[in-house]
Amino acid sequence: MALRLNLENTAVGVAFNAAYAKVESVQVDYMPSEDVELNALVLKAHALVRFYASEDARLNNAQPVHQQLFRMEVPSGDLMPGVYNYLKLLPEFENSEDC
Repeated sequence: MALRLNLENTAVGVAFNAAYAKVESVQVDYMPSEDVELNALVLKAHALVRFYASEDARLNNAQPVHQQLFRMEVPSGDLMPGVYNYLKLLPEFENSEDC
């Protein structure tokens, strides 16, 4: 499971028109609620996404060209499909394709 997308801004300073984004890990933690008055802990998921120049680069164990951490509500249902569905809603993943 991964996403193919156009990646404009990378840690290496080069854009990639068929970058390969793969969720490397997901951590679920209790975090303070954003509602200060609630004064409670809520479950949040943190997904580390690594971006590769292409799918071939990933399959050949190349180094990622970028990585980013995304925080979200814990998806209901299966965790990984839920994380990918959330990512596809973000502007960074606009027009991304499942691959």
